[in-house]
Amino acid sequence: MKIRSVVALVGLAISFALPIFAQEQSAVDPKTRQEIEAVLMQIGEAYNKHDAAAVAALYTHDAVRVDNPPGMDRGALIVGRKAIEKLLETDFTGSWSSSPRVGKLIQIYAFEDSIASISEWSRAQYNGHSVQIFVRDPDTWKIRMEYNSVAPVVTH
Repeated sequence: MKIRSVVALVGLAISFALPIFAQEQSAVDPKTRQEIEAVLMQIGEAYNKHDAAAVAALYTHDAVRVDNPPGMDRGALIVGRKAIEKLLETDFTGSWSSSPRVGKLIQIYAFEDSIASISEWSRAQYNGHSVQIFVRDPDTWKIRMEYNSVAPVVTH
């Protein structure tokens, strides 16, 4: 009976220690966080200026983006910087394109040589969340993969 208690106690201690160890391994240093925040700010500024080329330049040439707009059963897959730029050009001509996009970084994680970010944003009658994977370019971070979930704002 005593051995079971010790084994259970060790198991409990490990279950608490592993998430803490994993969290320490995924911590992002303040300089990298500032760099990612700067890229997200550049996206917001270029988006609000309707500058599709400037937004697309913040993606890798082979980036993958999945948008899940309201009313669609599945997301739209966009592959490559040029395709993303074309999508944005179309998006900027939409009826709600005059509304500014406002974003906020929620969480950031490091893994291998990449950074994952989770952010939320709003624009006109839509709220959204984005998950982005950033990779290091020689001088900056660029988006390699992105998933956007969009939902209409619900008013009561």
